[in-house]
Amino acid sequence: MSSKRPDHRSDEARSDVARRAVERLAEGQDLSIEDAVDDARRELRSTEHARRPTRSELRAHAQAYEESLGPDVRPQRLRATFGEMLDLLAALEALVLREDPDGIERPAPQVYGRAALGEFDLDPVVHIRLTTTLTSASIARTLVEFGLEEPAFTTIESRVGRLDRIDTSSARSEYRVLRIPPSVPIDPDLDLLRGKRIPHAGFEELSRRFSRFETL
Repeated sequence: MSSKRPDHRSDEARSDVARRAVERLAEGQDLSIEDAVDDARRELRSTEHARRPTRSELRAHAQAYEESLGPDVRPQRLRATFGEMLDLLAALEALVLREDPDGIERPAPQVYGRAALGEFDLDPVVHIRLTTTLTSASIARTLVEFGLEEPAFTTIESRVGRLDRIDTSSARSEYRVLRIPPSVPIDPDLDLLRGKRIPHAGFEELSRRFSRFETL
């Protein structure tokens, strides 16, 4: 029986593409990640049949690139990004307690996905679930007052029906705040789109995790 030998040249080409794509993004060019990969493939004449680098591979190269800039660059960015996320979570919780008539009964907002684990390399996106009767406009005002970019409003088709989402960003991260009506039953441990288990954490747990960034 014959077995397919690993194509080391293909692996090296994919790694080169990932490295160059990260460099292009770091140069401040207004590119999406996919466009940066496409440009890198053309520049390096990567063969069409070679597999594109995965997000995990790109994130690993992004981390390595940032670490090459100096010992303090990445730790400082992680501390700043994590601190901003905690401050925003506190601001949203304060909004619900202050303006939602039943705010004291609402679950505290939580962060979902990679951000809940403190993973902010390459494409930092903070997903937040906020249970409240307050309107999306009220939430958006708080985001702007916090200092984030003018929000955009969208509706997503989730496993529990249509939900409003407010998207905004800062210089450090993108933020996606999902407004959950109190009448909608959700499983906090599951992704609302695919139904898979997803990491999540509230302010107290995130604060404990933040302590490890303070020692970097």
